[in-house]
Amino acid sequence: IDATNDRKDTYAQLTDRVIRCSLWLKEQNLKADDIVAVCSYRHLDTIVPFAASILTGVTIHPWWDATLTD
Repeated sequence: IDATNDRKDTYAQLTDRVIRCSLWLKEQNLKADDIVAVCSYRHLDTIVPFAASILTGVTIHPWWDATLTD
């Protein structure tokens, strides 16, 4: 449940988005020596590129929202 808007998500919905993102990363020809950087505020979709990168075998580099400025 997203605390900011009460959006609810099931594991099946999350899994679907992760697999779709992973397939998209593969279509972009990302390889094991590539790096995916994510900078986002915390929300339900933030985990998607993380999990997709793990499935794809690329390195993930997080930049947490503490580094963002308004």
